[in-house]
Amino acid sequence: MNKTQREFRRKMKELEKEGLVDKQPRRTRSMRRTSGLGILGTLFIAWNLWAMCTWFFPGLAFRISYGFQSIIHFIRSIF
Repeated sequence: MNKTQREFRRKMKELEKEGLVDKQPRRTRSMRRTSGLGILGTLFIAWNLWAMCTWFFPGLAFRISYGFQSIIHFIRSIF
């Protein structure tokens, strides 16, 4: 920590002791943890976007899977 940061912390502690500033709660592990519902929601939206794209562009899924297959065959042919 540099000098200004130390001074700022010192002043904040003094203000907290005097009761002029509310003490900030420490962040716990649970506060930093990513929400499982957020991840599921993101996957759900991504899946629906994929379904919508394949509905409007029927050959899209085949072209992408064919592309992956050709990449896999190319990698296998090297070894």
